[in-house]
Amino acid sequence: MTLTLIAALDEDQAIGQSAGGLPWHLPDETAHFRAYCAGKWLLAGRRTYGEMQGWFQPDQRVAVLTRSPAPLPASGTLAAGAPVAVSSLAAALTLARAAQAAELVVIGGARTYAEALPHADGLVLSRIALRSGGDVVFPPVAWAEWTLTHSEPGRRDRATGTAFSIETWKRR
Repeated sequence: MTLTLIAALDEDQAIGQSAGGLPWHLPDETAHFRAYCAGKWLLAGRRTYGEMQGWFQPDQRVAVLTRSPAPLPASGTLAAGAPVAVSSLAAALTLARAAQAAELVVIGGARTYAEALPHADGLVLSRIALRSGGDVVFPPVAWAEWTLTHSEPGRRDRATGTAFSIETWKRR
């Protein structure tokens, strides 16, 4: 089973805002994110999971990294299975492996990315060509440990005109 991190980063490595949400709205990049995550096991931090209510699909299984004993809010569209609370990355990996998942995809937030990055096999990064002012950033990556295996430069969001590229990286 592989562990992959998927994220959208602006030119300052921002992935979000401490007040919540993304500092941009790019429907075409969001469509890429949704397509990549379709049918997969996902790992989200508790706050990210809460911000993405209504986004999850019935063919996805969602593990929520949390240390809180409070119950998880139910997702309005996750009919095939309720989210599963996990207390560690190791617990999420164990669950996904037991379900014979081919891949566990980490979808955020910053602390969850930071915990998963040292163990990741792959990165799928959308590079947004703007400085958003976001104050939540992706953890530092030791790029010498990674090889770029696929790049889609020069994409442009049709709704906003904002340029972005998509990169796929594999650990060496």
